[in-house]
Amino acid sequence: STPGRRSDQDSKWMNLMAEGHAANRAGDFAQARDCFTKCYGATQRVEARVSAANMALKLEDFDTALREYNSILAAGDLSTKVGTLVRSKWEEAMAAKRNRARETSLAGVAEPAMAPPVECEVADVAQGLSIFFQHLLDWVQDV
Repeated sequence: STPGRRSDQDSKWMNLMAEGHAANRAGDFAQARDCFTKCYGATQRVEARVSAANMALKLEDFDTALREYNSILAAGDLSTKVGTLVRSKWEEAMAAKRNRARETSLAGVAEPAMAPPVECEVADVAQGLSIFFQHLLDWVQDV
């Protein structure tokens, strides 16, 4: 390799990363993830793997993002900056997953029905309570 010139492998890696970043900027997170995943597969560069995990997060595929972040952290050998970033993204993915679970569980809860008007029932309730207490007093006296 000639000094100052990039190898074909480096050029391919840089092109895949550039395509991934362009797709991310365009909002095509699936295409961006595909580029970053291919780049990681070819180079094993952690930057590509982190970017792929970030795209999973943007696609709201929280389980995939969390698996990727866990694998990156478990592999170790990260700079302090990258380790901090990955831990932060892991926390973001976990919070988003919890929020989705909360929203999903709340979505299944029916809205409470409107209570019927009370003013017309007060006399009936008063009469019912009067009867109840009369029966209670009768029972207490029998015991």
